[in-house]
Amino acid sequence: MRILLDECVHAGIGRAFPGHSVSTVPQAGWSGIENGRLLALIGGNFDAFVTIDQNIRHQQNLAGLPFAIVFVSVPDNTLSSYLPLFDVMLRTVDAARPGDITVIP
Repeated sequence: MRILLDECVHAGIGRAFPGHSVSTVPQAGWSGIENGRLLALIGGNFDAFVTIDQNIRHQQNLAGLPFAIVFVSVPDNTLSSYLPLFDVMLRTVDAARPGDITVIP
């Protein structure tokens, strides 16, 4: 599965997805792109998008997207905040289908 980590997500969480192809928004060359345009770019290029930006759910129409979105809720953007969620993030991505929207925890 091809996973894109939002630029607001700690890049170290890529380790939570062994066996998957993980890229970050900056690695894709999409830094600074507004959310609506970013969501359009993700389609066809990635199977899942992982973000901590909870506002996307309220600002964008997420219905019918050709990829899954995983919203992760952490107290801060340090790797240690994500570590307890690695297993659930991996299980969520492994089970994800296009159009799925999941909030962790």
